[in-house]
Amino acid sequence: MALFRLYPLGWAYYLVRRYDDAIRVTENGLSQSSSDYFVHAALAASYAQLGRKEDATRAAAATLRAWPFFKVDTFVTQFRSEADRAFIAEGLRKAGLD
Repeated sequence: MALFRLYPLGWAYYLVRRYDDAIRVTENGLSQSSSDYFVHAALAASYAQLGRKEDATRAAAATLRAWPFFKVDTFVTQFRSEADRAFIAEGLRKAGLD
């Protein structure tokens, strides 16, 4: 599966609360692009929603290493639905991002 297809699929799984599936496809994306903050952010939010605090913290730190200027409020503007933006922000903040 091409990397560009993993981003929306991982976030789509996240939005329908299929966090294990989101993690599975996103980890695959991580193996293809370990320095991409989109991948790390999706993992951080998914881990956080599952209560996997250590993994979420590690993925949040990787997000900031990949993009030191990462801000939740800016990141979520890429999503159309206000409800989706709020839910994504919730997961990212649970992971320790702001």
